[in-house]
Amino acid sequence: MSFAHVGKIKEVSDVMQANELIEAGAELLAIVPGWTSDNTPCTLFYLGEAKKDVQGPGPGMLVSKARLKQ
Repeated sequence: MSFAHVGKIKEVSDVMQANELIEAGAELLAIVPGWTSDNTPCTLFYLGEAKKDVQGPGPGMLVSKARLKQ
């Protein structure tokens, strides 16, 4: 899996914040177990924002040839 289309990566441990970022257009990259600063177990969500200078569609997106020529 390539992450060439990803610009910034954010790490959050709150599922509601992760959902807000996804609704705003971020891509969910990974969900992993983690620990807070006080050694409490938590779930970490890694979300990526698309690079601003990427040409063409990201992975998994279908675009017609006519649209790519624009």
